[in-house]
Amino acid sequence: MASIKIYFGEEIRRLILEDSDLSIRAIRQKILKLFPSLSENNQIWNLKWKDEDNDLVTLTEDYELVEVLQKHQNSTVLRLWVVLLSSKTEQNPNELISTLVGHGISFLNHLNEQQNENSFSQPIRCFPVTQEKQEHFHNN
Repeated sequence: MASIKIYFGEEIRRLILEDSDLSIRAIRQKILKLFPSLSENNQIWNLKWKDEDNDLVTLTEDYELVEVLQKHQNSTVLRLWVVLLSSKTEQNPNELISTLVGHGISFLNHLNEQQNENSFSQPIRCFPVTQEKQEHFHNN
């Protein structure tokens, strides 16, 4: 079981998650229930945590969540921040593309995990986006 504080803007909410719910997908679904404006406005957002250098580090994969939970196993609460992604921010366009591609890869990985329950005959594959393709997307 994990106690998690979620920071979004001026709001702070708390979640208690059972071990069976300790996945990025489950946490994101619960956050959408806590902050409905994220889904109502079709916001693109990331989950982040503060590392030992006090940097906000993006959290997108379950293995990253396991690492974070192991680092915080002696803490009473894990703190996560919801960070909105928007073209109006000072974020580098290549970083935004990389983040969106990362979310796509996470989704494809999830689909592959569900392959046995669905009618997919071949695993879904995702190939890295080259710098040339990123520049093409950025310029068009």
